[in-house]
Amino acid sequence: MHDRFASLCTLELFRVLFGGKRSLDRACAYVGVTHENAHSAAGDALATGLLLRELLAYCRKKKITTLRHLMEKHDVFQSMLNHRLLPSPPSMVTPQQIHTKPRSAASSPRKISAARQYLDAVTDVLSDLRVDPDELTYLHNLRADLGLPPNKQRAVHARVFSAILNRYCEDQILDLQEAHHLATVHRCLAELGWAPGGDPGY
Repeated sequence: MHDRFASLCTLELFRVLFGGKRSLDRACAYVGVTHENAHSAAGDALATGLLLRELLAYCRKKKITTLRHLMEKHDVFQSMLNHRLLPSPPSMVTPQQIHTKPRSAASSPRKISAARQYLDAVTDVLSDLRVDPDELTYLHNLRADLGLPPNKQRAVHARVFSAILNRYCEDQILDLQEAHHLATVHRCLAELGWAPGGDPGY
């Protein structure tokens, strides 16, 4: 039996059809899909499904009716289809990469600390390497609701930045794309109130 399964990335399909790399919410806006509850599992899954439906409708208008036809016009998909799962892009930061002790089903009844809730939220918001005004407001409100003191906020920001830095330095090489991602994350954390190396007096 084959241990590989064909897979097709919806955002990669969007990039090939319309050009340019866009985040999920921007791709949805481009084709007129409403993306509600962004950065939640259910909201992102629903938006991705609606986006895919629009992309397939666009393909039909362009007389692209089969995956083989699509691959003939855009051979970029061949390598994708040979992978069981697509790797996370370098810009993506997942909770598993940041958390040293991931939660398990057995530990779920325990109360999640305020710092952990904020860490999860920051990780989620930074997954697309940008912070829009709504996300900024959400994180500010979350910190207030959690009563998270500034020193713990800084600790979370430092942990996020450190996790990405360590990930990029595992091969002892920091290329220009990785350096750009680090600079972007640093800027995003600064927008949230503090980034490593900044004035800690807020």
